[in-house]
Amino acid sequence: DFLVPNEIELAGLLGWDEARAKSVETLPPEEINKLALGLKSHQDQQVVVTLGQRGALLVSETSPFLVEAPTVQATDSTGAGDAFVGTFAARMASHGNVVNAMQHAVAAASFSVMHAGTQTSYADRATLETLPETAAVPVGTHPTP
Repeated sequence: DFLVPNEIELAGLLGWDEARAKSVETLPPEEINKLALGLKSHQDQQVVVTLGQRGALLVSETSPFLVEAPTVQATDSTGAGDAFVGTFAARMASHGNVVNAMQHAVAAASFSVMHAGTQTSYADRATLETLPETAAVPVGTHPTP
């Protein structure tokens, strides 16, 4: 089972108030990983935190991974989380590799923000297969902007 919150949802799950929750968006992936590990101690789940334009983080005690989002010209972010979760679930079901599923999901979410609307902004399967693969790097080994 996977828990896939965004940064603000993560803060809510940790019981943070709204003002404190906004601060999560500025934290480096290493700090977000430490925070999200608290969820794993209460639930027997894997946690993937979506980080908007920064990509997505696979939470781990030993080897967290950041899948970096490509730089795109964003038009509308509505539905990007749904694009991520849908693609992630489909890729996990068909391939079973978490990092690969995250790479495809980040690419799908990045594609969706370049187009207006929700369902109309989603890439079809053929388009998804043509999107460039996003980088996956171990957290703490790559500078974050």
